[in-house]
Amino acid sequence: MIQSVNMIDNFQMGTLNGYIRLQFLRIFISALFAMEGVYVLSITLVNLPKFLEINAPMHIMVGFIAASLPPTLPYVLPFSFVIAALFHFSWMDSKSEIVAIKSLGMSVYRASAPLFRLALVVSVFMIFVNTYLSPVFLGKARSRRPQAVATTNAPSTSKDVNQVIRSSKDPDLSYYYEGYGEIPEAMVSLEKLVAFKFSQDVHKLQWAYTADKLDFDSKGLAFPTGGKKFVFLPSGDIKSKPMAFFIPDSVSFFSLHRPEVDEMTSYQLRQYISEQKRIGVQPYRYITTYYDRFASAFSPLILLLVGLPFVFMGKGGRRKTPVRGIASGIVLVVLYYAFASLFHSFGAAHYLPPFLAAWMINILFLLGGVFLFTEVRT
Repeated sequence: MIQSVNMIDNFQMGTLNGYIRLQFLRIFISALFAMEGVYVLSITLVNLPKFLEINAPMHIMVGFIAASLPPTLPYVLPFSFVIAALFHFSWMDSKSEIVAIKSLGMSVYRASAPLFRLALVVSVFMIFVNTYLSPVFLGKARSRRPQAVATTNAPSTSKDVNQVIRSSKDPDLSYYYEGYGEIPEAMVSLEKLVAFKFSQDVHKLQWAYTADKLDFDSKGLAFPTGGKKFVFLPSGDIKSKPMAFFIPDSVSFFSLHRPEVDEMTSYQLRQYISEQKRIGVQPYRYITTYYDRFASAFSPLILLLVGLPFVFMGKGGRRKTPVRGIASGIVLVVLYYAFASLFHSFGAAHYLPPFLAAWMINILFLLGGVFLFTEVRT
């Protein structure tokens, strides 16, 4: 007799889990497509006139829109997930289904278990999205605009760099510059340039060259503004004198400069961090970004843990409505990413260790979610 009751309980639990999971997935997929649709419409309305002004080919416009979608997933997936979860359970509460579940002797922990399993699956997928998919497609999306400009022979663009790049001709020579731009007659302009030669054999800096601005052509002939070379003597003295500078690397080398930090895959980012450390630079912003990609991947799980107690903790018999569930989800997501950005800036400035800065928001929300769940009447 006891075995029969257990079999019925297991069947009821399986049916309930399937119902909760199916209804949630319908809402989640609808929310995901709705948010992506709004995004596609907005970027189309904003960028279409710009592409039409330069007579860009249709395939570039379509490619730009298509490549812009994957970089939105790190934000759209967690947002859609928590909105769908809180909407679903608020709707169940408004229909007295939560009360019915409790009357069966089933705790809200067990009722929400299917969503936590789905949140874990989404979080694992987001590791791939954050570390590879989003950076790759972000670079593709940004390249569509320059490609369109190049197609119509419009003036070329410039962009901030703020990174150290090792020479392709001399392994001991490295460059740091804050701005990069292409100018007419096959020339490249580097702003706030610092070129330095670091001897790997004796691990000492041999010389450094600085210039407020340096233009050079395809032959490496440089035209500096405020150029000065500093020579580090074995005695410890430093000699400096104004002078020009010959760039051993070609114009094409700088034209293919490294992507921005958000365009690097985590593998490329790890390699770049290692290169920076080899020359004595501690790139805290890049290190924090590297850890942040893994930490933010678990945002669906963390947000669900914090958000669900607000549905289950009704006071005075008041039931949560779906609208209140959506509002709670929006507030949670805004708070999560606002504080995540704050801690990221602390890590980038090295006020906090990069690893701790990246995971701090998850730690705080995790503790808060566990506390709130202990206050839920199951």
